[in-house]
Amino acid sequence: MRAALVCLGVVFCVARAPAQNQLLNGPGPGTVTVRVDGWGCFGGCGTNGLVGDAMYTNSAGQGPFATTCFSAILMEDPVLTNCANRRHWIAVNPGGYPGINLYQAANPPTVTVVRPGRHVRSTGGTICGYDVTVDQILAGPDPGGAAPVEGTTLHQIYTLRNTQAVTRDLNLYRYVDGDVGPAFTDDRGGASRRREDCFLAAPPWLSNKEWLFEYTADLPGGVIATSVEGIDHNGGPVLPFAFEVVSSPGAGHPVNQWEVTPGPYLTNTVQGDTNQNLLVDEGTGSDTGLIGSIRFTAIPAGGVVVAHFRTRWSSLNSSSLASVADQARDVTCASLLGNFSGLSVAPLLSINGHRTCVDLPPGSSFTINMCAPAAGPNPAHYIIFVIAGSPTTAALCGDAMAADFALWGPPVAAFGLGAFPVSGPLGLWSGGDAAAGFAVASSIPGAALLLTPPATGMLPNCQPILTVPTGLPAGIAIKLQAAILDAAAPSQVSLTNALRAHVAACQCELH
Repeated sequence: MRAALVCLGVVFCVARAPAQNQLLNGPGPGTVTVRVDGWGCFGGCGTNGLVGDAMYTNSAGQGPFATTCFSAILMEDPVLTNCANRRHWIAVNPGGYPGINLYQAANPPTVTVVRPGRHVRSTGGTICGYDVTVDQILAGPDPGGAAPVEGTTLHQIYTLRNTQAVTRDLNLYRYVDGDVGPAFTDDRGGASRRREDCFLAAPPWLSNKEWLFEYTADLPGGVIATSVEGIDHNGGPVLPFAFEVVSSPGAGHPVNQWEVTPGPYLTNTVQGDTNQNLLVDEGTGSDTGLIGSIRFTAIPAGGVVVAHFRTRWSSLNSSSLASVADQARDVTCASLLGNFSGLSVAPLLSINGHRTCVDLPPGSSFTINMCAPAAGPNPAHYIIFVIAGSPTTAALCGDAMAADFALWGPPVAAFGLGAFPVSGPLGLWSGGDAAAGFAVASSIPGAALLLTPPATGMLPNCQPILTVPTGLPAGIAIKLQAAILDAAAPSQVSLTNALRAHVAACQCELH
């Protein structure tokens, strides 16, 4: 099968290539050991007598488990005349793949170990008229605190400068052949669903394209997931373009087919998902591939763009009653819509009456309202956290994506909590190694920057708790979310909806 050829190529790529680097943050729960070359290629098949790679130890300390056969970036200039060969793998030639495209003949000229075992940087490489710098950072494991350590994130950040004297478009495709555990032909794949579909009781559902994942019974409770986002030449955020979760039982992955026409091949589909619930059908596990993409347009001569690819190894929420599949697919719903100790879901937090996203004129006053949960307590004490822009790309107009969100916090009965990473007196909750949110307001003295009154109103009449008279400057987007505490039942910690606000040139990204 073709996957065996891929495995042979991977051994060449990661085990014999010059400037190979091993990144590791273990041993222990939630840790990863992975070998990367200077262009960011990694992987290694754990079958056929070949070496396994991207080894993950789950939150229970089981493993390490091999998770990845091959991962690399395909680079495409849509205009043939702008590049001698339209498509290039950003990887040393792995040998086992068919020679359709021109692989890079060598690693970048300079590979620097910025932090041993955690951060390597490649510079001096030029591909198809772009100067390329690659930063590869292994972040985590997530801090445990009162909760189990969840996982680790590999950040691969590609900075590309157009060296040609013409304005150009650029497409990047990330291909991950994930062999999770020894019986990888039983893997199941899926994609996170978009916010608009969260309340729908039945499929078909659509994906926000932010979180592609793969899991198997061979890795108890665990999942490997990928995401991509970027910054354009003007400093604005760029969202994923299209994806395909490839399900190919017994036949290897259709490498040739998608390489020849990568754009048309990506149809935002989870192959093998007949009921359109964004999961490969139960009982039809396969040899799974994850393909994500991002598109940059009109890059001027000398213009610089950034693509931020992440690989996330996670045990998700080990105390949740929800299945691994539901947790991974519904990461957006769990994190944006809130989880009130498993009792109810409703948008308790609002700005000027808006509970999802609000447009604010620059410098205009705005009011934050919050309700007490319907199931109590009333009055309710809380901590409101805020995060500005995208925590990974640092674009102020950007937004935290699905992969930035945690599916767990301090254990609360059998329920998980969903929020962007937050820090405060309750501890540090993490997910995707994003920057922690800042505790801006609380009804608990000393818990945040501002002391505000408890939440006493009930839906739909939420009471105002804070008015910001000076407003926000133009060109920024923020997200708020509140943790609600019950002094009479300390285990009853819950989270509100995640509320977005943007000013002037920024846009609400309700994906």
